[in-house]
Amino acid sequence: MSIVARTGRFLADVIVGQHDKANRWLAVQRVLFGIVVVAAVGFGAYFFGLTAGQGQLTAQRTEYEARLQQAEAEKQQVQQQAAAAQRQAQEQIQAETQAIRARLATAEATNGLLLARGWLYRAAVELDRRNFGLANDHLRQAAQALRPVNPAAAAVEPARLQALRTAIEGTSVRVAEDLEVQRTTVLQLAEQMDTLLTR
Repeated sequence: MSIVARTGRFLADVIVGQHDKANRWLAVQRVLFGIVVVAAVGFGAYFFGLTAGQGQLTAQRTEYEARLQQAEAEKQQVQQQAAAAQRQAQEQIQAETQAIRARLATAEATNGLLLARGWLYRAAVELDRRNFGLANDHLRQAAQALRPVNPAAAAVEPARLQALRTAIEGTSVRVAEDLEVQRTTVLQLAEQMDTLLTR
């Protein structure tokens, strides 16, 4: 018979009055002992449960902290990968931009050389037509077209470009009966320009 059942039976006997005083005292001691045992078992179960619950709580906290650290590590890794990808994209954009600028500078320089050559040939044509003023204007426009040309972008020697520009600026067409010498000079300048363009 369990302690709880005995205690209940004893209490029923005491209330009904079937025990004498000695038995009553012994019965009260037993009841008190039973209460103490039940209370001790209850407190023991409570502390055991509390300890087990704290252990589980600590294990869960450790698990959650580990998950949080893992999530933080993954977040940092993703941020680092994103930053690396962004740096790589920026470097690629800068490289492409520099390449485009270099191609643009080359195109502008080549365009300046082509314009100068065109003005030189127009000067020769105007000289043949005996339009001396227009021939001189075209020579000045040819020299002006060469001023902004970057020798490095045009892939020509700076000294050759400067010498050609100086020669064009120093050439002036004068009214004359025999234009052969002046025509030859203008055509030689145009040929030098052709040589620069066919580098």
